[in-house]
Amino acid sequence: MHQVLGITTISFIILELRASSSPTEYSICQGDSITVGTSVYTTTGQYVDSMLSVSGCDSLVLTNLTVNPVVNYQNNQTVCLGEVYVFGSNVYDSTGVYIDSLQTSFGCDSIVYTNLLVDTITGGSSTNNTTICYGDFFIVGNNSYTSSGTYVDILTAANGCDSTVTTNLNVLSASYPVIFGGIPDSASAPGGYFAFDRRLVFDCYSPSTIASALIYSEDFGSVTFELRDDNGTIIESSLQSVVPGPQRVILNFDMPVGTDYELGVDNPNQVGLFRSNTNVNYPYNFGSLASLTGSTANNTGFYYFFYDIELVGQATANVLSICDGDSVVVGSNTYYDTGIYFDTLDASNFCDSVIYTDLTVNQPIPVNLTTNPSNGKLCIGDFAIITASGGFQSYSWDNGMNGQVISDNPVVDQLYTVIAIDANNCRSESSVMIYVDSCTTGINSDIFSSLSIYPNPSNGIVNIDLEINDLSALEISVFNVLGEEVYTFKANDFIGEYANSIDLSSKTKGVYLLKIRTSNSLINRKLVIE
Repeated sequence: MHQVLGITTISFIILELRASSSPTEYSICQGDSITVGTSVYTTTGQYVDSMLSVSGCDSLVLTNLTVNPVVNYQNNQTVCLGEVYVFGSNVYDSTGVYIDSLQTSFGCDSIVYTNLLVDTITGGSSTNNTTICYGDFFIVGNNSYTSSGTYVDILTAANGCDSTVTTNLNVLSASYPVIFGGIPDSASAPGGYFAFDRRLVFDCYSPSTIASALIYSEDFGSVTFELRDDNGTIIESSLQSVVPGPQRVILNFDMPVGTDYELGVDNPNQVGLFRSNTNVNYPYNFGSLASLTGSTANNTGFYYFFYDIELVGQATANVLSICDGDSVVVGSNTYYDTGIYFDTLDASNFCDSVIYTDLTVNQPIPVNLTTNPSNGKLCIGDFAIITASGGFQSYSWDNGMNGQVISDNPVVDQLYTVIAIDANNCRSESSVMIYVDSCTTGINSDIFSSLSIYPNPSNGIVNIDLEINDLSALEISVFNVLGEEVYTFKANDFIGEYANSIDLSSKTKGVYLLKIRTSNSLINRKLVIE
């Protein structure tokens, strides 16, 4: 209300309340609620409420409600003994059910029930003894091995726990040796050109290939190079053109194991080839593969045509010696008899490895036993000497003694067995029985006709009764099986009746030797304590 020119004017402002077209967004957790006016909402949805404003007008309220769930999660976990399981800030190391409360990204509680099993079955261990070919590989877990050696890998066992795998890997080389041998060149052993057939003589110890050789030609021409066996039969040959001077010829002649192979030429065109007649010294060895032992000439001072010879092995040599009854395993084959064997081990990359096994089976040398006394019979308390035949590296007796000759004094019949090892490491075994008897010696042994020993066997209390008619020294002794004296009685001058008890009850059960000696007699008896 205001006045203008003395006129009072009254103004009215009409306010129009309208409902908003945009709803109000609400987000709550499951189990919570919101109240709009007199309405209470607990589930997701869009709601319209009519409310009376302070001016007395109706007001429509739009509500868009999102109810976010509270998550309950079952968490099943297994760990190995000695390990722990970490959830949030909690660390668990025992079997059980654990409850943890977390908040989701919406700010609501999330309940996690962890069922934890601590596996008491620990991971095991195993050993792989594996042979592969050169160029192949052996895989353990994430590791790949190509060289001989011992490797340890930690893998996960079937129960999820660690498992230790030890691999003993043997790599058989398929990269066979290449050896150059013979006289290296013409300058090392002077000589001259020769236009006729002559040959070098080879002994081959492991399958090999004569791959190439250096020759010296006097002129242009054609020459047939050849390999013959010990009967002069041509095994392989190669016709090649030659030019004046030094040159390497490719031969690739396969040479099996054998002796007196002949490497030479067929030279009808009489092309001069250099040969040495100075500084020639056979044999020329090619490692363990072969040896040049001479030539077909009658003079050992000549060396023919082939210099710096390249020899390539065809197999891994495996020279073995075993004893009769033993065996050797190569790949999937087992061999028991003397012979030469070839085995091919196939690698996954198709690289064959050929094993050449030269096996010798040795027969053990028999070991013989002699005894003193020769019949193996002795009186209790006496010593037996047992002698094994010679020619062995070692002798082991079943009573713990060692050596070719042993001496022992058994108190009961006893079997003696020796194991002898010969130079080939083969074992030979033999046994002999020694018989022990109770013997009475002395010129007046009849004085013991009244001897009585009872009870025998006993529990350790032994009674001895005897009578001596003539004055004499008397000694009564008891020995164990080790020869140790465990009881003794001595009298210098004794005559008449002797009756006494010996208490051996504190001694170890077993066999003992009783000796009764006078001035001119001796008697031995066995005592048994049970």
